[in-house]
Amino acid sequence: LCWDNCLHYFENDLEVEVVQMALNMSSVAKRLEQAFWADLAAFEESVENRPLTTKVALAATRMGDAAKKAANKSQRKTVVFANDMVKFAAEWWQGQRKESPFWRDEEFKEHLVGLVWPSRFKRAIAVVRETVRRVPLSLLGSEQAVQTFLKPLAESILRTVSSLSMPSGVRVLRDTIADVKGEWILPENYELQRPSSHTESVLVWAHGGGFVLCSPATHRFFLARIVMHTGVPTFCVDFRKPPRHPFPVPRDDILRVYEGILELGYADAVFLGGDSAGGNLVLSVTKELAEGMDESPCELSLPPPEGLILLSPWVDLSDTDGESWQKYADVDYIPSRHAEVIAGIYAKGVPLRDSRVSPGRCRSWPPCFPRTLLDYGGCEVFRTQIERLADSMMHHGVELDATVEDGMVHCYPQLEYLWGPDPDGPFDAYFKRVSTFMAMKYF
Repeated sequence: LCWDNCLHYFENDLEVEVVQMALNMSSVAKRLEQAFWADLAAFEESVENRPLTTKVALAATRMGDAAKKAANKSQRKTVVFANDMVKFAAEWWQGQRKESPFWRDEEFKEHLVGLVWPSRFKRAIAVVRETVRRVPLSLLGSEQAVQTFLKPLAESILRTVSSLSMPSGVRVLRDTIADVKGEWILPENYELQRPSSHTESVLVWAHGGGFVLCSPATHRFFLARIVMHTGVPTFCVDFRKPPRHPFPVPRDDILRVYEGILELGYADAVFLGGDSAGGNLVLSVTKELAEGMDESPCELSLPPPEGLILLSPWVDLSDTDGESWQKYADVDYIPSRHAEVIAGIYAKGVPLRDSRVSPGRCRSWPPCFPRTLLDYGGCEVFRTQIERLADSMMHHGVELDATVEDGMVHCYPQLEYLWGPDPDGPFDAYFKRVSTFMAMKYF
């Protein structure tokens, strides 16, 4: 799927260095796909009992050789990138690569608290982590590379997975609110007919993706699960993104949608929510609204949301070397150097310690700040800054319901499809907390 998407998007783009590598790997994969996927399926079924078969190892090796051959015709940094990927693939698929130090070191076993990752989930997170680490930093700061390579590729893979996994009982509707695009995830029988539509609650969601990547389409499966549990229509904002649209444009787009939904009178209560970088945006918007209400409590002031939902929020862009970064670097999948570069791209000259781009560094919280639901993983690299935010909010009287899921990584509820069926696992528990939180306004 990855290489087919590369073919679709990039075969005519000579300025993206990995095009030829993708084309060569796709060609090899097509010749071997029957044997490759058959053996991979057999491996999945018996992953705990026997090593990978010879044909799968051979397929990985041939694809790696093709990548190296193609990369040798390009610039030096692409050669290094390709060699790293080949080495990782060969060691991993042939069973020679050692697991993360986290799983070997008894010192860290306490953080699992009895939670054992399924082999499928462990391998998937490892592949994501190693792949992200190998993305050249120079690509992140290039508008052309982001728009023509990184963003389409990431969205193609995530959107495909999300669409294939979409549960029944919901439907998707694209819309534009206050000149900002996005899409609704609606309960199956809910009819959205502006301006006459009215419901008890609406959730406005800012998706994550490091400010730069992802879209409403990549978050469909996750938001569909929220809608199924809550019955609340949810609008995911397709805010404009860096490098072309740095701070404050993404945040302002969230604010415009929130104001637009209030003006349209869709609901009695409007909630704001966001994951990762999206959590940064909605936290910043909510604090601005609450401060405005405190300073000028008149009918013309835009009220803060009914409640705020934060999932693994990236709230301090200046923090890329704190305790949790050091402790969970080989468990979570976000590299500190990449986070540092992306933070600078979003802030665009604003100091990273400035609370406008790092709302987790705020020293005070207004009395009318809405009640907040905060969830995060016990093994995620943002844990230190998230807990610093939680302490600050509680110290200033914010009604906060915070939950840390021990043994889990960044934005773990969005990775449910990688884990597999588990009715008593951490995923259903998260969605039930969201449902309870949004229903509390009635009591």
